[in-house]
Amino acid sequence: MKVLERKFNMDLTKKRNDDIQNVFGPEDVNLKTLEKHYDVEIKVTPNYEKIEFGGAKENINKVKKIIMTLFEMSKKGKEITLETINNAILLETQGNLDDYEHFKKVEICKTLRGEIIYPKTQGQKKLVDTIKENSIIFASGPAGTGKTFVAAAYAANMLKAGKIEKIYLARPNVEAGEKLGFLPGDVREKVEMYLVPLLNSLQDIFGKEQLEKYLEGKGSKTIETGAVAYMRGLTFKDTIAIIDEAQNLTGEQFKLILSRIGTNSKIIICGDTRQSDIEVGPSGKTSLELLMDYLDSKKVEGKYKTFATCRLTNRDVVRSQECLEAIELIEDFEILHGKGIGREKKPNYIQNLCELLEKYIQIQNKDEIKKEK
Repeated sequence: MKVLERKFNMDLTKKRNDDIQNVFGPEDVNLKTLEKHYDVEIKVTPNYEKIEFGGAKENINKVKKIIMTLFEMSKKGKEITLETINNAILLETQGNLDDYEHFKKVEICKTLRGEIIYPKTQGQKKLVDTIKENSIIFASGPAGTGKTFVAAAYAANMLKAGKIEKIYLARPNVEAGEKLGFLPGDVREKVEMYLVPLLNSLQDIFGKEQLEKYLEGKGSKTIETGAVAYMRGLTFKDTIAIIDEAQNLTGEQFKLILSRIGTNSKIIICGDTRQSDIEVGPSGKTSLELLMDYLDSKKVEGKYKTFATCRLTNRDVVRSQECLEAIELIEDFEILHGKGIGREKKPNYIQNLCELLEKYIQIQNKDEIKKEK
């Protein structure tokens, strides 16, 4: 048993009893979670006058910082749950804890239950801003960073507010060769099997009944699912399109998708360049990665102003501490043994595609101005 170091204390005499109970949790479960994770001992004195800590000074300081943050949240009426504790631990690990309350000022969307969805990391906050300010957005990041969820929440909010009429969801179907003929059900049922994560996110926001109405096209607002293979001939108007798993897109598919954009629309491309399932060319990079690199280089020259990239990192992983550690494990393994093959074979068309899309968007904007006049 650790010997408590009395100099590491936290005064509770000025804390409200309601806040103390909220922060500590039933039977002090929240404190026990912090104890276990940081390998410290936390002892609450009789009458809840103070907390005494034992263990490594560095870890105690981390725990104290988390507890102080939780008290600030409780004062503002936030219920402190085990999920809150785990999020706080994750943010502290990533160095984002100081921004925890700041992110709550940026409301992305409200769920059916009235829960506010807000960015949880600097990367998510940047992604929200990037989506707001641009027409075509490329978002990359490791698994668990919430890039697709943030995009879905933003689109849901725009649909609820009547600022768009449709959300379009798609992803490449690498395993079935884009044919979708080997799966049971009609086209919609086949496609939706590959879009379960996105649809689950939207169900949390709209509720199951309302989501089904949107998917069935009952009313002026709709949510449409599709396969990249079936997008030819579409035009996105008053639409936010979210294309997930974009690391598995080929150059030709990017050209097909991005040239669908019409008036009052956005295309949000989401992917993890480290999880590609198709082969790449000599560069060892996916089409998504090459396209984002090219756009970033041309942004310096002031070109392609309607396009933007947003790169999330391991610091933005919010799924769980275990998810973050799993990603770091694989990265360390790849440093030692090299990355596996699994991306696009063909070289890229990137510059011509970007110039074509930029001209297309300019023409669309001019047509809209003429109509308004």
